[in-house]
Amino acid sequence: MKTNHINCKVLTPMFSFGHDQKKAEFRVTEVKALMRYTFRIANHAKSLKELFEQESQWFGGASEDRKKTITASPIRLALKFDAGSIANGYRPLLLHKNKESVKGNPPQCHIKKNSKFTLDLRVNEHYLVQRPPISYEDLLKLSFLLGGLGKRSRKGRGNVAVLSMQKEDEEAQSLLHKSKEELLNWILHQLNALNGDGKFFRQGNKIILKEDKDLRAIAKQRPLLYQILVGDCLTDVIDFLATIDEVCHKESKNMSVMGYGGSDGHFASALIIGVVRIDRDLYPIYTQVSEVHTMSHKKSSQHGSGSFSDKKGDAVEKWSGEFECKAFMETLRKEMNPK
Repeated sequence: MKTNHINCKVLTPMFSFGHDQKKAEFRVTEVKALMRYTFRIANHAKSLKELFEQESQWFGGASEDRKKTITASPIRLALKFDAGSIANGYRPLLLHKNKESVKGNPPQCHIKKNSKFTLDLRVNEHYLVQRPPISYEDLLKLSFLLGGLGKRSRKGRGNVAVLSMQKEDEEAQSLLHKSKEELLNWILHQLNALNGDGKFFRQGNKIILKEDKDLRAIAKQRPLLYQILVGDCLTDVIDFLATIDEVCHKESKNMSVMGYGGSDGHFASALIIGVVRIDRDLYPIYTQVSEVHTMSHKKSSQHGSGSFSDKKGDAVEKWSGEFECKAFMETLRKEMNPK
């Protein structure tokens, strides 16, 4: 098996822990989990059975046949870092403007932004039933662009940039995008290559999923990625994270788009807010997935329509949670650019 060395940099504070909650720890298992999740939300398999069969081929897992065979994972990830390249610090998980800490939100250990590490990625092709439509290296990079690691990863924490990749006995090749245009085109290509159906398209700074009845049916079964938006260049990433928390705090009683949990059901946020690096600058990236609620939980009856949902007017919501995602991003934009 050949090893690819993928050099990475932490862009935002990462609140990731192992058994010891008092010590931050970079966990490779979280990376594989993020890759699996990205594969799922971007995949257009029409049934859950088909999706799980594909996932098992990519990542390994137990089959549903009578033999109950177990497919070994073709991918191996290992963490490497030099002494001092991954730094631990303390700060509150939740940020509020002009406040380092709030009641019930003491500083927690985290991996500091600008920490660097290398992921060694190996693929055993003997375990592959068929060659994946995109490489594991590209899926890893796509996953880091669309998601984060650790606590509050859907609200801008734990984002990572892939700086370069070095294959065995070869020089390191930069993987950073030089412009927003280049980044969006690369993401678009990966999403369409993964599915082979060409149903994603670009519209300005957005990547949008074409709407049809088959995709709407899939979106009712499981979270489905339907839009990606890259925002304007950030001047202060910590201020951006604090603004996210301020908006979440103001709308927490009405905004199911932020996610919630409870005995009657659980829902992970339909809006994933992250930070990406383009050349030397940082930009916000918003990934929207369709809302799918567990058990008998109903958003309208349990959490109310909320101030955002009341603004729908005569428009028709194509994807579940679409209006709340859009309104949340608009409120965040206004908070970031006060008049």
